[in-house]
Amino acid sequence: AAATGDRPASAAGQQLGVRYALEGQVNSAGVRGRVSTQLLDTISGEIIWADQLDFEIEDTFEVLDELTAKILLALDVKLSGGETAAAWHKSLKDRTSIEVFYHGLERFFRMENAAMKAAWADFMRIAKRHEGLAIGPTWVALTYWYDFQRGWSPDRDEVRARAGKWAREATGKTDCDGQADTVLSHVLLLDREFDGALEAGNNAVLRRPNCTHANGFFANVLHYCGMDLQALRHIRLAIRHAPMHPPVFDAIHARSLLGAGDVAGAKDEIERLLCKFPDDLAGLLTAGELQHFSDIQVSCDIAKRVLEIEPEFTVAGYLDGQPYRNAERIEELRNRMICLGLPAS
Repeated sequence: AAATGDRPASAAGQQLGVRYALEGQVNSAGVRGRVSTQLLDTISGEIIWADQLDFEIEDTFEVLDELTAKILLALDVKLSGGETAAAWHKSLKDRTSIEVFYHGLERFFRMENAAMKAAWADFMRIAKRHEGLAIGPTWVALTYWYDFQRGWSPDRDEVRARAGKWAREATGKTDCDGQADTVLSHVLLLDREFDGALEAGNNAVLRRPNCTHANGFFANVLHYCGMDLQALRHIRLAIRHAPMHPPVFDAIHARSLLGAGDVAGAKDEIERLLCKFPDDLAGLLTAGELQHFSDIQVSCDIAKRVLEIEPEFTVAGYLDGQPYRNAERIEELRNRMICLGLPAS
């Protein structure tokens, strides 16, 4: 107040160089009070959130906690999570749990080994504090899944099994939001439980129909199960919902096109991918497979580039992680990769 005088919150926020400003007033009569507040975007002048609360004077601290939670929700929905953030706040109503959860999220998205372990500890606290909710087990499952994906732990089979265990726990709860279904679908896919993987992936998109990741990774499951036309529908939904998507989605798109018999479309897609990410391993291997069908060109020998990126690469090791339902597809891949000059084992 000393710095900005009696200026409106929007003007004061601009003067102080902040994007969002909270303003309000408190009125009281006897033991009753009323607080009216609104959260402003100081650049656009938009009112992001406004509310009015009536309270007993002796409940002042509870009102402050309730206001804080509502402001956090308003900012989360506006700035990052949208409907997802609203669901988080609906599940986690107390301020302590929200703070622990966001502490975990901040560490989770660093995508570093030590930070992921710290995130795991926070999500475990949520899982124990709210045993009836899916949010804790969902994010515990996600920490294990990314640990498995990044190869941080020496026993990858054990980490994968734990991801599946926690994902199953989350999917068994009525408030499951679909993220655990996506994890479970890929755990089951790698375990070659194809019908279960398809069911879990379908559940993910039923719960999150407009989610980029739910659709993109369900497409991956469909591709490995030989259902490429269905895979194309979901991977295109994923890409349309998120133009800035991970490169693996372009590889899934190309492989699904190839599986559906559209060699020219697969060629165009993989060339676009390699133009943006010339060292993408999945893209290079798909380009190598496409050489059997077309005159696709790359700047240098594919096998050489693959081994520069992953010196320990072997065809046998790679195919062990390619859970195709059709055994003939595995044999085709083996022969084509060996023809590229990649080491068999």
